[in-house]
Amino acid sequence: MLIEVRNGFFGYPGQDMILKDINFSLKQGEIMAILGQNGTGKTTMLKCLTGILKWKKGQTLINGKSLDSVGRLNEIGYVPQAHKLSFPYTVREMVAMGRARYIGPFSVPSKEDMEKVDEVIKSIGIEHLKNIPCTNLSGGQLQLVYIARALAADPKVLVLDEPESHLDFKNQLMILKLIKRLVKGKNISCIMNTHYPEHALRISDKTMFLGSKGYILGKSREVITEENIGEYFDIHAKIVSIKNGNEDLSTIIAFC
Repeated sequence: MLIEVRNGFFGYPGQDMILKDINFSLKQGEIMAILGQNGTGKTTMLKCLTGILKWKKGQTLINGKSLDSVGRLNEIGYVPQAHKLSFPYTVREMVAMGRARYIGPFSVPSKEDMEKVDEVIKSIGIEHLKNIPCTNLSGGQLQLVYIARALAADPKVLVLDEPESHLDFKNQLMILKLIKRLVKGKNISCIMNTHYPEHALRISDKTMFLGSKGYILGKSREVITEENIGEYFDIHAKIVSIKNGNEDLSTIIAFC
């Protein structure tokens, strides 16, 4: 297993544990989606498993070694929820920030660093934007830049917090398609939060439903059911399977 969480517990000071006995593992080339309502601890989960927050009990392991010993910055690329920037860094400058772990505190990016930056920019499909200030980008374009910045560090695990949020329908599908291509092509692992069970069905191998009473975890096609959607989102849902050639697409019709 590439990444694993064992017996993870977390609670903020003065509060009960919001994450209790979290256990999962993920192989190279696999995607796991985390589903749940607002306030159930999805973002907190990502911060704990990446080492931004420290588990109160339990640990994250990379290839069997504790994250504390291998170092978060050397193994995990974290893409937080998208936010607008105040400073007009160009796309190339922003992606170059992902190489920070390889650059000394008083050094500048080397030729090799910038070659890696340009390679990632090209692979993401934003080469035509590389000299444009990030303050001039659309939400979808900026999300691509954040993903490129994380990939510039050559992570083994890509962690994304609601990567398709605040995007229009077309850009949501573009981001999902890109994530799946990158994970399979680079043979890395990916963990992503999403509010959309449909998106989890589309690209993830495993899904975790997270709620106030705990969590359930399994293969996406087995665990994303009408019953579980109802229990964890408090809605009535109907899953409709649609064939697109050999591709099995599913849509979810929800009733409040």
